[in-house]
Amino acid sequence: MLKRFIGLLPLVLLSLSAQADNLDKVQQALDKKLQAAREATSNKRFYNEGGKCLDIAGNPNEAGTNVQIWDCNDAPNQKWRLDGGRLMNEAGKCLDVGGDIKRAGTNAQIFNCNDAPNQQWRLEGGRLVNAGGKCLDVGGDFNKAGTNVQIWDCNDAPNQKWHW
Repeated sequence: MLKRFIGLLPLVLLSLSAQADNLDKVQQALDKKLQAAREATSNKRFYNEGGKCLDIAGNPNEAGTNVQIWDCNDAPNQKWRLDGGRLMNEAGKCLDVGGDIKRAGTNAQIFNCNDAPNQQWRLEGGRLVNAGGKCLDVGGDFNKAGTNVQIWDCNDAPNQKWHW
């Protein structure tokens, strides 16, 4: 009986070793997912193909303040985080469509966060798509600071491409 057990011991140890290796791989995968989640929820800048950042054109604490593009800097009016499908600034206001979420040309602003469709966004192929299926769009020269941001029919134009 003891000989039999001793004969099986290398197989048991080999199996335990393989399981330990597998656990290490699982732990590494979990660590990567946790890091990605941390990055997604930290305040970062969204910048466009022209190198300009999504920017609050004024007081980042005031509901109804317009959104534009501007030269990238470290000011709080350019810091955003994804939070439950919403794009929230450091002051706790959300990127908001100031009207019809399905009408091209509707202005982007910040507003008090809520669960309304006009504040729901998803990243899709480098674009920010709202609940109405429209994309966050620079309404003009995407290289020029101060250009207004709106929603528009999604396309592959550079004025709808955003980087995180």
